Amino acid sequence: MRILNFLMMSILVFVPRGGSREGTEPMRSAADSIEKVVSESGIEAAVVTFHELKSDSGAAYAFDEAQFNGLGYRLISKGMIKEAIEVFRMNVELFPDSANVYDSLGEGYMLNGDKDSAVVYYKKAFEMDPENWLADMNVKRMDGFIDDADRGRKKMPGKGLSIGISF
Repeated sequence: MRILNFLMMSILVFVPRGGSREGTEPMRSAADSIEKVVSESGIEAAVVTFHELKSDSGAAYAFDEAQFNGLGYRLISKGMIKEAIEVFRMNVELFPDSANVYDSLGEGYMLNGDKDSAVVYYKKAFEMDPENWLADMNVKRMDGFIDDADRGRKKMPGKGLSIGISF
């Protein structure tokens, strides 16, 4: 999972920010605006801002799945897991037909130690995309079917869930 996240975040560097509508100013990135609010005012204010931007149909904001996902993983890299979960929830609200957004939300919950919620969202991701073997493996691992030692890794006692795959 870490390798996939690294690759995904590397790809995001090349995703153009915003966009434009013909004959208008370039659209601003909603994810960038949310990130600024998170850093200046906290996640609660960011959730309010998200809903305001989303409901203002005349606003010139681009809501991009990859940008919101990237923001969630940037927050995780800063140890801001609860904030990342909220951003992943925003992405689920925006893109309910994307298996990837459910997978990311599952990972957020897993990192937060909420196994039950993680399993729900990993299962949803796998139902939507049966090719997503990582989501299926994470569900099975959390359900106790796959032990970390089976993959050549050892789980530290009392340290919660480990993530990723060792090669």
